[in-house]
Amino acid sequence: MRQSRYQLTALAIGLLTVLVLAAASTLFALNLGAGDDDRRQVAARAEFAALEAALQARADALSDHAAALLQQDAVLRFAATGGTSPPPVLTHGRASRGGADYLVVSGPGRTLVYQDGLPGSFLDAPAGADGAPSGAAQYLLDGAPEGGVFDFAEGPVLAAGASTDPTLERAAIALGVRLDAETLATLAGDNNRRVSLVWTEDGAADGVTVGTGVGPDRVEIRGPLALAQGQRTLIATIDAPASALPDGAGQGAWGWLLGLVLLGGVGLAALGLVVRRMAGGVTNLRSGLLAAQETDGNAAVLESLAGPDEVGRAAEQAANTLQHLQERAAILAEEASVAAARQMLGEHVIRSMHEGVLVERSDGVCIVVNPAAARLLGVAADEMLGVQDGISHALGADLYARLVERARAHSPSGGGDVHAVGGRDLAFEAFRMTEHRGNGRGLLILIREVAPPAGPALMAPLALVRGVLEGLRARAEARGVTLLEAAEGDLPASLAGEEAQVALALEYLVANAIRFAPPGSNAWVVLRGSGDRVHLDVADSGPGVALERRERVFEEGEHLAEVRRIAEAAGGRVELLPTEQGAYFRFTLPAAHAE
Repeated sequence: MRQSRYQLTALAIGLLTVLVLAAASTLFALNLGAGDDDRRQVAARAEFAALEAALQARADALSDHAAALLQQDAVLRFAATGGTSPPPVLTHGRASRGGADYLVVSGPGRTLVYQDGLPGSFLDAPAGADGAPSGAAQYLLDGAPEGGVFDFAEGPVLAAGASTDPTLERAAIALGVRLDAETLATLAGDNNRRVSLVWTEDGAADGVTVGTGVGPDRVEIRGPLALAQGQRTLIATIDAPASALPDGAGQGAWGWLLGLVLLGGVGLAALGLVVRRMAGGVTNLRSGLLAAQETDGNAAVLESLAGPDEVGRAAEQAANTLQHLQERAAILAEEASVAAARQMLGEHVIRSMHEGVLVERSDGVCIVVNPAAARLLGVAADEMLGVQDGISHALGADLYARLVERARAHSPSGGGDVHAVGGRDLAFEAFRMTEHRGNGRGLLILIREVAPPAGPALMAPLALVRGVLEGLRARAEARGVTLLEAAEGDLPASLAGEEAQVALALEYLVANAIRFAPPGSNAWVVLRGSGDRVHLDVADSGPGVALERRERVFEEGEHLAEVRRIAEAAGGRVELLPTEQGAYFRFTLPAAHAE
């Protein structure tokens, strides 16, 4: 398996460090004439260099996090426009700032856009006589790209950041960490070492010195920090165990050990650089993934991170995977849209059929009851739909068993089995159907009314209304609603249209009135003769129809759309009339003309 670039680099640095350590330790072992003071001074400088290296590594980490923030479009827009609402990635406390106590965002022309965290910054201090910020403040507004230690009111603050390309509308972010006792102890990396920082006006402080520590077995190492920003000098004091410095005994052995420590530190620092480089790449990759998430899958940031190393290849693969998922999602969305359209079309066709349609799942649950089936069987659709054994209860156990057996035998009769149900002669056909999902087989039942003998009874208006009300009276009584009828004007002997369809439309309107009428109230059906037309008015005292829905109540997809279709097919119309209370529907049909 191919090793990663970072692994190979780390291995090479490790081998080189071992060779250098071997050579250097030999030289140190031979250098027995070096004085004790020289060795102590070298060790003291090594202690001090380790502290400065730790500060620089923390500054580099802050720069990496600032660079990652500047890769996000929301942050760049905020820096450019100086909006009133910073993006959440800047306002989630220390976690969003990479563990920093202080954040400053600047826009074009070193314009201060936003700062958060420590209150006593240079940017809070008055500007100079020419109105320009101090040099240290300007360095912060530029993002402090190399890092440094600043003199805040809260104490020394290590700050570093990043900025965009100067050829663009420049934006910069600087992040700062307060160098308090706890932070300095962490940077020292050893519980036996204590670090303190003091600003001084004495610019003559030069070099690293060694003195007596606060205890009998302690030493004090002092010197100026090169990272200090501003006019004053920053003195660092390391209170370390006396064993940290050689005491002159065993010069060759101590020289050999010191060489190992120094060069081992060099090797570890090199390894640290490799790890930091890898961590920076991982941070950029994470930022790219976050940017893709916030932009609904835009892989542009990930594509910009593609490169020959492992992180670059991972970014490229992530971009390709994201693009593939987007393409697949688009295909699935299109397929879902087509399937939904087909389902809507199928449901519309089934609802419009004159034949009754019942479908039962393999587990015995009824999943389809069209309006014609509910009318022919004289039951409400919701008494069967979604109910276990709902079809069996509606048809009766004997008829249901015969239809199941006929469907299983694959021998539907040419004209269907005729049975009397609710005063109607109905023909039944039954079929087995494979379910869309799984291996089960459902049951499809088709129902049609056997035509009465020739010598077509007329559709008398009053008889029609009474027949519909009688079929719905039990449902109304269960809800505490009383059904009433009335007739006004001269009614024709018969109405135009197909009786079964007209009765179905009237059932819809009356069932709707029962559904919304409050318990203890009445629902009315009033026949009104008007010349060669008849109005069938259905009224209730329920909540009525909301104003925003009045224009859509008969549109396709609404539960009263079927009423409009039947009315228009018979040469009539249906409308919702204004009323002060409840709902008032008018179903108008022309009178039938004798031939």
